Amino acid sequence: MKRKIDASAAIVLIVAAAFLAFAVTYLYMSGEFAEKSKFDEAMDVIERYYVGDYSREEVEDQAVAAMVAALEDRWSYYMTSEELESYLRETNNEYSGIGITIEQSEGCIKIAAVYADSPAALEGLRPGGELRAVDGESVAGLSASEVKAMVRASLEDGEVELSVFDDGVQSEHTVSNGIIQIDPVRYEMMDGVGYIKVKNFDAKSSGQLIAACKALVEQGAVGLVFDLRFNPGGQLSELLAALDYLLPEGDIFLSNVKGGEMEAERSDASCLEMPMAVLVNSASYSAAEFFAAALQEYEWATIVGEQTTGKGYAQITQMLSDGSAIHISAKEYYTPNGVSLAGVGITPDIELPLDDELWYELYYDVLEAENDTQLQAALEAVKAELTESYRKNS
Repeated sequence: MKRKIDASAAIVLIVAAAFLAFAVTYLYMSGEFAEKSKFDEAMDVIERYYVGDYSREEVEDQAVAAMVAALEDRWSYYMTSEELESYLRETNNEYSGIGITIEQSEGCIKIAAVYADSPAALEGLRPGGELRAVDGESVAGLSASEVKAMVRASLEDGEVELSVFDDGVQSEHTVSNGIIQIDPVRYEMMDGVGYIKVKNFDAKSSGQLIAACKALVEQGAVGLVFDLRFNPGGQLSELLAALDYLLPEGDIFLSNVKGGEMEAERSDASCLEMPMAVLVNSASYSAAEFFAAALQEYEWATIVGEQTTGKGYAQITQMLSDGSAIHISAKEYYTPNGVSLAGVGITPDIELPLDDELWYELYYDVLEAENDTQLQAALEAVKAELTESYRKNS
């Protein structure tokens, strides 16, 4: 026998259903039944079902790194806490190591350079020695990058054993890990023209660049060449200080943040006015490009070399709760004339590529000045401008 529901009972059921719907909605909105993110769902699956061993920290590191990589921006990346520590040292022109530079040469691993006052220098290592073993393991047949990896792995324990053959003598050295201070700028006089090599625009670079300019002018330099080849850029504050010293009054850097308006950084009227050239190549980017671009647009220097990379974003480093960080593009920037270099770069006034052999010699800092055709062209450009100035004023 079928039972009928009278009207009053139906009303009660409707009210009860409405209340239940309200309660569920309230709990959902309050977070009691809140939907998890896809990341949390995936971690739940791993934790509930995966039968192998794993590190949750490593899984999260890889996941966040993949999130940033999905932006497809080569300038944005994730750093673990250890990588962040190393990054902060580098931006301060410091690094953790023993203080040597090695290279593959003549079928063996050679010590190309030893930093002053470094653990390696204090242990008596010298440029030119042949590195034959790391912790008793031969490096014969290995590449320079593979040997560097061996040394880094050994230094996780605080020190490394190196076997070095130098000047006909085999010797053993125990070298401890340390913090190496790097000077980002070096300079010298070249046939009456001041040559200034700027490795990066990180900490100390602007002060050392300005000091180099003053020293070379005092020594009688008739012009300056700034070498920014293989310069990866650095800190905006360092770039602005260098440009402010060199350029006359006016805009020297334009930028905007996401959703913001264009902002201008300006130089004062004080400047250094003399013939100048700037050397760039395909490995010059970021602050190095904007240094060259500003001097080019002010017609303050002749740009010599190769087309640059074309970086148009500035990054911030945002710390995460576990000490890791995301280095992410957060600002667009432009040359003094409002030109974006993103994906374009700088076209030199004098385009002059190096062949592969000279390019690698330059990279390893073993290219002799007289064989450096780009450097010689920059020196000639400075001298030609000086000659033209004399002609006009005579």
